[in-house]
Amino acid sequence: MNEKEKNKTQIYSVKEGVIANIAIGSSDTFISPFFITLKISSFGLGLLSAISNIIGPIFQIIGSYLMKNKPRKEIIIKSVLFQSISYFLLGILTVLIFLKLEINIYWLILIFSMYVGLGSLGGPAWISLIGDIIEKEKLGQFFAFRNSIGIIASTLAGVLTGLFLDSLKLFFKEFILLGFAFIFLFTSILHFLRIFYFNKHYEPEFKIEPENYFSFISFIKKLPKTNFGRFVIITSLISFAVNISGPYYNLYIFRDLQFSYIQFLILNIVVSLASFFTFSIWGKIIDHYGSVDVLRASSFLISLVPLLWFFTIFIDNNYLIFIFLIPVHIIAGIGWGGYGLATTSFLYTAVSRPKRHLCSAYSSLIAGFCTLVGAFLGSALIEIFKFILPFNSIMFVSVISGILRFIFSFMLLFLVKEPLEIRKSLFEAIKRDIIKIENFIVDFVKISIYEINPFKIISRYRKKRK
Repeated sequence: MNEKEKNKTQIYSVKEGVIANIAIGSSDTFISPFFITLKISSFGLGLLSAISNIIGPIFQIIGSYLMKNKPRKEIIIKSVLFQSISYFLLGILTVLIFLKLEINIYWLILIFSMYVGLGSLGGPAWISLIGDIIEKEKLGQFFAFRNSIGIIASTLAGVLTGLFLDSLKLFFKEFILLGFAFIFLFTSILHFLRIFYFNKHYEPEFKIEPENYFSFISFIKKLPKTNFGRFVIITSLISFAVNISGPYYNLYIFRDLQFSYIQFLILNIVVSLASFFTFSIWGKIIDHYGSVDVLRASSFLISLVPLLWFFTIFIDNNYLIFIFLIPVHIIAGIGWGGYGLATTSFLYTAVSRPKRHLCSAYSSLIAGFCTLVGAFLGSALIEIFKFILPFNSIMFVSVISGILRFIFSFMLLFLVKEPLEIRKSLFEAIKRDIIKIENFIVDFVKISIYEINPFKIISRYRKKRK
């Protein structure tokens, strides 16, 4: 009975993921363009990225401790309900701005940050629940399939949203904010629909022992001494490097390159499709060879991307820049697809089930802090160097980001190893494959010797003559 319920829950999880990705494609993808439409500064854009990235992990920790006394499904459902309410408020405030009411832009940043935080509240419970539903050896393929279907949904939603916004921009420019408000209210409904599928999830019995809870300070003290701890340190440093430039590419695209929403959308679709077509490959590699090698390979790909962005300063024509950025975004999609799957898979294999939710929350908090520092550093460098450099200062921080990403990715080669349990299973799998190959070679040689045996050939020839 449990296996049947688990299989149903996997299907419900995929369906819920489709709705969640439609919401992401419709609204989350266009949050930066929305704020850029409101004439946000580079500091404000950095603040948007920084606050939402630090508040998420804080709520994750709260969610981890809620699991002591609350059922996991209840935490997840309330988390999604709060997300729905957040987008509803964002939509209503956007309508009020359209009606010329004075609303401070930082209130909008706060509401979106709360959307991220309240969504993260259910993160540890979801990680724990899915970890009990999916068999460990099938995690890579399940997440690859779920993410692939989600990307299709997100891409289609993004296409429709981009066409809608571009049409407004071309023919009814004064209604563009009303268009954003409609999208946010629609997204609020989508998040509400997700609750229906979470209600149908099967929740295996789960009990947390007091010894499985540990303080954030004790977690930090052990970081350099454990394999998972070194993984957290390096991936957090990569987050720091990524966010030195990451939040500002959209500002560069819309303000400096004057791209349309459709061009912006096409680049996002390219990333999504590149991830989609490689998810299953990454997933199979993770299931067969572990997550660390995929983590290393994909981290080098995402390190290459910001260095390629820098070459846009040498291209005069914005249309040619757009064409040049398409293969750059293909590399980004392949890299981020593998990186996301590998980090998720590593958490499930490196951390025991009872401690997984708390380790996820603590590691997210460290990564969030690094994101905060990276975003503010990037913003400061952009402002300092914009009057000094003969080229765009956003591309200057892009180079810094790329160099740092390479340095931190290189550390993965030496400091992070595949979890011991996975290494043993991989060794056994390789051993079985070698035995199969040996048997195949032996059989092949036997058959070959039998077939090319001269006496056998003469015997066949005589039978044919007769």
